[in-house]
Amino acid sequence: LGTTMASSMYVLGAVEATLNTFGIKHAPGGMDGIFFPFDTQIAALLLMFLIACVVNIGVKYVNMTSNFFLALVLLSIFCMSLGCAMFATGHFFGELTLWDRVNYDNIWPRYEADPVTGIIPDFLSLLALFFPSVTGILAGSNRSAMLANPSSSIPKGTIGAI
Repeated sequence: LGTTMASSMYVLGAVEATLNTFGIKHAPGGMDGIFFPFDTQIAALLLMFLIACVVNIGVKYVNMTSNFFLALVLLSIFCMSLGCAMFATGHFFGELTLWDRVNYDNIWPRYEADPVTGIIPDFLSLLALFFPSVTGILAGSNRSAMLANPSSSIPKGTIGAI
C-alpha cells in the first residue's frame, strides 16, 4: 500500500515537473489547468495507466523500458554537466539576472526551526525522515538473503527503521 501511494505521488510530481518544464502554468490553487480543470491529475492518471499496462505486460518489457529511462537520466546528467562547464568557461550565451549570479547562496545548510517545537533539525534527522519514504521500511527484509542471521536481524532492522 505504501509503495502504491508513493508511486502515485511520484507520477503526479513527474507530470507537474513536465508541465513546469514546458512552461505550462496553472492558476493559483492548482484547480484550473491551462487546458481544462484538473488536467494535471488527469495526465497523472494517464501516466499511471500507461505504467500499469507496461507492468501488466510482463517483466521482460519492464526491463526493456528501464534502459530507455536510464538513458534519459544519463542524458539529463550530461546536459547539466555540460551546462555547468559552459557557464564556468564563459561559453554560456543566455541571459542571467542578478539573482542567478549570487555565488555560494546554497552551499551551506540553513535549516529553520520547527514552528511548533522550536527544534532546529540537522542533516541526519532530515535523512532519517526522507530515506524511508523512498526506500520503504521493509527494504532491508527484501534483501534478507545477504544477512547472516535473518530471523533476528529482520525484526530489529524493521523496528529500527520505524
